Parts: sequence; C-alpha cells; structure tokens
Amino acid sequence: MLRYTKWVLSRLRSVKSFLLGLLIIYLAMSRRGEENHIDAKIDTAAAAKTTELRYTANLRTTFEEWLKIMKNLDVSKFKSPTSGKSDARKMSLFDLCLADKVQTSEQVTEEEDSTILGEVTGEFPVFRPLIFPPGTVCHDELEIYSVSTKMTAGVASGRTEITFKDNNVMQANLHRGVINGLVRKLRCKYGHCDIVLESEKESLEEEDEIEATYLGQLNVYTGGQPETSLYGWWFPVGGGALYCTSNENDRAEGDSCVYLYADISTGIVGQWKDGHMVEGRPALLQSFVMSSGLLKPEMKILEDREPYYYFQSTNTTIAHHPMVTDIFEDYHVYISTSTIKDAGEGIFAKTDFEVGDLVAIYNGIRLTEMEHRVSKESRRSPYSIHGWENMILDIPKKYQSLKNYKATSGHKANHSKKPNGEYFLCEHPRFGEIVCVYAKKQIKANEEIFVDYGYIEKYLKTQSAIEGMLKFAKHVGGFEENETFKQEMKRTLGFFREKIEDIKPYLAAAKMAKNFLKS
Repeated sequence: MLRYTKWVLSRLRSVKSFLLGLLIIYLAMSRRGEENHIDAKIDTAAAAKTTELRYTANLRTTFEEWLKIMKNLDVSKFKSPTSGKSDARKMSLFDLCLADKVQTSEQVTEEEDSTILGEVTGEFPVFRPLIFPPGTVCHDELEIYSVSTKMTAGVASGRTEITFKDNNVMQANLHRGVINGLVRKLRCKYGHCDIVLESEKESLEEEDEIEATYLGQLNVYTGGQPETSLYGWWFPVGGGALYCTSNENDRAEGDSCVYLYADISTGIVGQWKDGHMVEGRPALLQSFVMSSGLLKPEMKILEDREPYYYFQSTNTTIAHHPMVTDIFEDYHVYISTSTIKDAGEGIFAKTDFEVGDLVAIYNGIRLTEMEHRVSKESRRSPYSIHGWENMILDIPKKYQSLKNYKATSGHKANHSKKPNGEYFLCEHPRFGEIVCVYAKKQIKANEEIFVDYGYIEKYLKTQSAIEGMLKFAKHVGGFEENETFKQEMKRTLGFFREKIEDIKPYLAAAKMAKNFLKS
C-alpha cells in the first residue's frame, strides 16, 4: 500500500488530482478483504477479479484523469488478469523478420552497413531505435518502421515501442518476443499521420513531423494475440470512447459494447462486429467500476428511444433512418430561428461548452469531387463540405428541411467571420467517417453556434474571377454570339474548374498589381 501511495503522490499535479488520488486510496484501503480483494495499485492495474471501485464525483473528470494515468503507465508493470495463464498461442512478433537487415538511427545517418536482426543483441531506446528499411519483411509485410526494445539474438523482451510506417505507435511488454499484458496504441489526430487538414497546414512548419500523441487503444494481449475474453478501450477520431471485447484481428467485437460520446455522459449500448456497430440503443452513463484493471462504464439504456444501426451514407442515401435523432445532440443543441436576419434556421447550445468540446454532428451524402462538380444541385448547395479523403459531404435539397431529416444538425450552423465553432473530421458509430462541429471558444447555453464559411467565399471569389476573365476573352476574341462563345470556351471553362488551385497564385498576383497601380 505504501508503494502505491508514493506512486499516486508523485503524479499529482493539481488540487483536483490530489483529491481524486485520496479518494482512490481511501476506497482501496476500505475494501480490501479475502473475498473481495482489490489490488489498488493503478500503476500496475492489477485486478484478478472484478472490483467495485466506484466514483460519485464528476464522471467526465474521473475518466479523463484515469486516461492520463493510462497514457503514461509503464506497460511492462501492468499485471494482466491472464498473467500465468497457460495458453497454446505463442506468436513471436519478430520471428518472420529474423533475416531482415536492420540499422540503428546512427547507422542510417552515417550510411554504415546494416546488421541481420537475428544477430542483434543490445538495448535500443526510443531515441536510438532499430530501423527496418524498405525491402525487409517487417517493413513491407508488417508495416513496421522501427522498434525500441531490448534485443537478445533478435528476440525482443521487456518494454517495447513499435513505430509503424504511418507513424502510429504501439507500446507493449514482450516476453521472449511474445506480447503479453497491456497494449497501448497511440495515433495521430486523424488516425493516419499523413492526414492533415488544409486549414492546419499553415500552422505547421515544413520540418515539423506529425507525431502520434493521441490515445488510440487500450487492451490486453495473451500469447501474442488479443485476449478476446476481456474488454478494452478504443478511442475514435474526434473524441469519445468505445468499451468492447476484441476479435482476433484486434477490432472491437461483442454483444455488450458501450460507446461514450465525447461528453462522457451520453452513449450507445449494443452489438459491434469487426470494428463497426451493428445495432445499439441510446443510453446514459451512470457510473464507472474497475474491472480487470480497466475502467468499466455502467449505463442506463433508454428503452423508450428507437435503436441505432450503422450505415455510412452513399452518394444517394443519407441515412437509413433520417428522422431518428442523435442522443448527444438531443442533450446539447437545438434548432431555432437564427439571430442573423433572413438566415433561416440556426443551431443553438442547450448546455455550456468549453474550448474543444464536441458541439454537433455533420452527416450528409458522400460524393467524390468529380460527382460534386457534375451535379448542379451539389455545386450550388450551401451545405457542401469537405470530408475524409477528399470526399464531399452534402445535404440534398430534400433533406434540408427538418420535416425530412433530423438525424444530425451540424449543417444548420450559420456563417460568421468571428465563429465560436469549427469543423473537424470525426468518427461516429452510426454514420462512420464524417465531420463534426467543435467549440472554438467558450459557448454559453442558448448562444447560437457559428462557423466560418471562408472556404466557400474563396471558392466563389475564384469563380467570379474566372467569369471576369471569360468576359474579357470574349471581347478580345471578337465573339458576338453568346452560344458560339460558350461552345468555344466550354473546354476552357472545364479546364479552369479543374485547375482552380493552380491559378490562385496568379489571381493573387493580379490583385497585388492592381493595388500597386492604384497607389
């Protein structure tokens, strides 16, 4: 108990954390007994049996404090509930790579010869990892870029950190090359580290490397494979968390899974298969208990509400149940007449939001850029927005009325040059990869939510510039008939539409020249 107390005190950074730590110690001491044994050393997360550690304070604060602990936890000290379990599955992580030629970061820098992994012995910390170059099995087949661990003739042991080709990271404890115990996965903001929004590129220096600093997953392995009998946590892009058992491919799968929205209050309880929700019921978080070393959410299912089903929209179908509202939005936002004159409807806050909080959800039909360009309705739609992998999300005219679509309301946010909200990519259990609205500043209840439509304005300005250039071309070319000019310029107009991004610098230069002549 003394070692646990020292561990907690060494990590307390605030009065809030201190009070939480005292609560944990008190509950641990008061509940120790032969029949209901609790090993309260959260740094080792030992729990051979389900415990009854309950928190009655703010559940979101409790969860966030626990995540901080788990993110910094030494995975080699996690005492798995399955430790000592006899299991025939023994999959050594690097067996297929023993013939690979590897290099340390120093060898790569100095262009020295590589070494066969099976002959490597030594310790390779995070700042001096072993690197698998292209052409090796680990690099090409397992998509591993580097590993930091203790090697003995190519066999990894102890605390190990693996960096994959997409810069995502896995941290685990290995025994004779086999993963056992807690596995922690870290990801970049939008999952894959090569995904960066255009709006964020300006704030990144060219030499900046995007690092995996977001918690992506926490679950337990036995014999080198996910322990399918135990629950773990997945953390989707955009916030929220999923508590579920795992299949052998390390994806969420089970009949009693719990998804918590980013408010850590509303949620969905139901069946998941291969990482996707099959069917779920809206629910509310009641409490947390400690189970097998990890927090477990206890939920109250709202029986009077309709169930949810996973369906990622297509280019024609926005949702299977477009009138079934989202439980998170039901508790946090509402639609009313906008405070902007003649703007129609707007979206308003039911509750207070802090900076970074999830505010609303933006689902729509999914179009490729080409489908968006050839569709006159989509091109003119005020609701078109860029989503994942250059897909366009849009709300067709049919679904712009609340009489036909209520599943999400993020598209109802109106424009302001001083917005209190902003769009980011997110993952939703019901709609898949979509876009969500997040608080850019503090928002009070009953305030209207605004976002910046700047990207739309830039597009329209570019279109106006193109039209001006075409009018000039018509005059210079001597075309008198509009139809003749349109036929001649049709291909040119199409070319301009395809190359809008390429001509922007020239338009900017022309604007600068115009301003110079005025001065």
